[in-house]
Amino acid sequence: LSLVEYCVRDAGVGGSNPLTPTNFPACRGAPHNPGMGRFLILVIALFVLIWLLRNALAGRKRGRPESPEARSDLVRCAHCGVHLPRVEARSAGGRHFCSEEHWRLGARED
Repeated sequence: LSLVEYCVRDAGVGGSNPLTPTNFPACRGAPHNPGMGRFLILVIALFVLIWLLRNALAGRKRGRPESPEARSDLVRCAHCGVHLPRVEARSAGGRHFCSEEHWRLGARED
């Protein structure tokens, strides 16, 4: 064996190129901790599960039929002109008002 081949073989380098070894040494700074890998997988699985549950519940809420109150007609306040659902309006004399104060003040003449 030549001197280079001898040095390469003793250094644990496989292959013919001494500059790019194929046998990589183990990480010396970080200890091997298999429990941490399991913990990370558990945390990721938990996040995926929560995400799927939230999406499923949000889809169920979007698919609900609207209540009759949400589909009611809109009426205009006779005092300020704001539109609000008929079930929330205060009615008097065939006119609708958005609040008790506007009901007391009465219809505004424009």
